[in-house]
Order: sequence, then structure tokens, then C-alpha cells
Amino acid sequence: MSGYRQKASYLVIGADAGITQRKIRENDLRWPSQIDANGFDPTKTGETIPDNDFIYPDISAGLLWFSVMDKYSNYYLGAALHHLNQPNVSFFGDSNNTVSLYNRITFHGGGQFEMKPKISLLPFVVFMMQGPHREFNGGASFRFALGPSRTSNQSWQIGAWYRLGIQDDDPSTDKNGVKLHSDAVILSTRFNYEHFGIGFSYDLTVSGLAAASSANGAFEFSLTYDICGPENRGVYCPRF
Repeated sequence: MSGYRQKASYLVIGADAGITQRKIRENDLRWPSQIDANGFDPTKTGETIPDNDFIYPDISAGLLWFSVMDKYSNYYLGAALHHLNQPNVSFFGDSNNTVSLYNRITFHGGGQFEMKPKISLLPFVVFMMQGPHREFNGGASFRFALGPSRTSNQSWQIGAWYRLGIQDDDPSTDKNGVKLHSDAVILSTRFNYEHFGIGFSYDLTVSGLAAASSANGAFEFSLTYDICGPENRGVYCPRF
């Protein structure tokens, strides 16, 4: 906890910019014209990729509404637009073969609500749209305060999320092209101490991809650090 929580609301504006490099090692490619009755023949000519190494900028921006209800409860709502500049990601590098990266729109929300002293519920949802694809994640964690007081930032939390995939084969029409499928159940845990957070999550695949991965899910470790100064201006530093 950095200072005293006061009942207030905040509007946060954020943006980010990055540089992406895309590269293909043509010597590692295999083309149909290089295959004959004896198998692969590297002496035969394959196809030529005009622009096999290029760099493009990527820009995103977002808004977040954060509201403090009392010392122990808060909620937030946010939205972001990624790939604002819709960069051309084609390896052919000309105007006749432009492949623009779809904008990705993200909506998210969540909060912390105290159920009883030192035990809080943290619900969370996020919905993303990019081209014909949609994805929904929803779930919740329980946070158990471990410090000497309910507001100290020493806690342990555990929770689960569910990921749902949605694909629209033709978003320009209202035809029955929407496909809904379960993707994964996500189990997670996290330990918070002052400004540090150490987390672990495991994706338990429940879709058809489980066969390809031999039923092995994906795991992820995280280390976070909150940059929060003293709240001498009455501004609360949110923790998610």
C-alpha cells in the first residue's frame, strides 16, 4: 500500500510505440520446384522473395477508468486500440501486394472487492477483436492479505480463468459463419510483497489443440514491479 486510499476516480491515458523486424532465411525454405523423384534437390532454383528482411513501426493507445470505492475495494474499466497505423507486413513490399495488419481492439475490466477482513475477490474480464477473430477471457482470483494490516501490500492470491475463442468467417455478412470454441482453462497464483509481484500460471488446453500438444498446456512465470511514489497529492496508485 502506498499511502492512504481515498474515494476517488481517475482517467488514465496511455500509448506505446514499437519497432518490429520480419525476416525470412531463404536458404532454409523448400519449394515444390526443388522436389523431384529423388527428393529435395538444393541445386534447383526456388522462388525469390522480394523483401525478406524489413522493419515497420507499430503504434497503440488506450484509456482506463479507475475508481476507488473505499480502503479495500476498487474497480476499473478500459479499452485499447492496437496497430493504429495498420502497417504493411507483406514480404513482397509493394503497393500491389499490401497486407495490412488488422487493428486489434481490447476491452477489459475488473476490480477488488473485500468479502471479509483480509480476503478479497478479484474478478476480471477481457474481450479482444482482430479481423474475423474474437477472444474472451473471464475469471477471478481470491486474494489473502498476509501483512500486519488489511491495507499492507503483502498478499497471496489464487484463481482460475476460462478462455473462449470466436471466429467469424465472414464478418461483413450476417450469415452463420460464427464459430465458438472452448480453448483453455487457466490456473494462476501470485505472491505480492510491497512493490514486487511473483506469479505463475498454467494453461490447461481443452480444445482440439490438446491432441497436438500431447495434452501438455503452457506455463508462464512473471515478475512485476510497481512504480508508485508517495501519495502526497492524494493520488492513489492502483494495484491489479
